[in-house]
Amino acid sequence: MRLLIGLALLSLLILAIAVLGLGAIAVLRMPHRPDDVTATTPAPARDRQPVA
Repeated sequence: MRLLIGLALLSLLILAIAVLGLGAIAVLRMPHRPDDVTATTPAPARDRQPVA
């Protein structure tokens, strides 16, 4: 009986490690979005042509 309980606990531990690993891989593969909204929009000074 103890052997079955030990195997069940070991399988649960392996399953938990696998779920954590897959979650970490999913988080790392997510596309990164910058938190700054101004980083995606160009500055207005770049659009202006220099006056000669």
